[in-house]
Amino acid sequence: MAVEPLTQRSSRDGKVYHRVAEVETQLEGVEALDWPDLVDRLSVKSRSSPRYLREETLVYLCRRAHARGTSSDVSSLYRLLLARIQPGVESKLSGLDEHRREGAAEAVRNALAGRIFDLSTNRGDFLQVIFFQGLTALILTEVARQRKEQERERRSVSLDAASDADESEASAPMEAEVAQRVNRNAPDRAAAIHQGLALIKDDRHRMAFVLRYHERLPVAEVAARMGVTPRTILNWLTAAQAILVAAHGDSYDHAR
Repeated sequence: MAVEPLTQRSSRDGKVYHRVAEVETQLEGVEALDWPDLVDRLSVKSRSSPRYLREETLVYLCRRAHARGTSSDVSSLYRLLLARIQPGVESKLSGLDEHRREGAAEAVRNALAGRIFDLSTNRGDFLQVIFFQGLTALILTEVARQRKEQERERRSVSLDAASDADESEASAPMEAEVAQRVNRNAPDRAAAIHQGLALIKDDRHRMAFVLRYHERLPVAEVAARMGVTPRTILNWLTAAQAILVAAHGDSYDHAR
């Protein structure tokens, strides 16, 4: 069976891409191989070996297997390709924040698969010409996207921190009032806290109340433990205070 030619044209000069001679020779050689013999060739790992199949060749074989509907062959070929590129992908993504790297790697793999297995277009042709240059372009595109998201997150965090500081300052009188009512060093302080907890029905508000006024943790630490912002904790404490005041009014002084 003849090797299928490329059809994509270069955006630079308008000429149709051509595979390098080594890849064309490899493809002509593997076209006649049955699957067991092809697997034997694929097992060669040394790039210096004349039997080593280049990544451009693997891309062609992946597309051919996909066109033939041999899903098991597609899976085997694509896994081999991914195993080869993984170290390089991880290295180029190492500059991203740690929690973003796996998502970025997955995005690169998805973009690569999209080009290789899209038989309705010739988007994958360049990967049969200079594979690693095409792969690098996909990686750099994803890195740029991730860095934009990182910067957006950092700006958001900075704005939240400033807002939390303003909220904390504005809520200082409320904090002082609740602390004065709840944190008295009197024998019935525990009873007051218990009574207050019974009135606070929202589990999150109740937990914030306990951590802030029973455990006496700073608002920032309460927020860290509960996985929310300090502003959210202050809002919950305000809601808890409103419940207590509504129930007891100015008589909510049983911790005195």
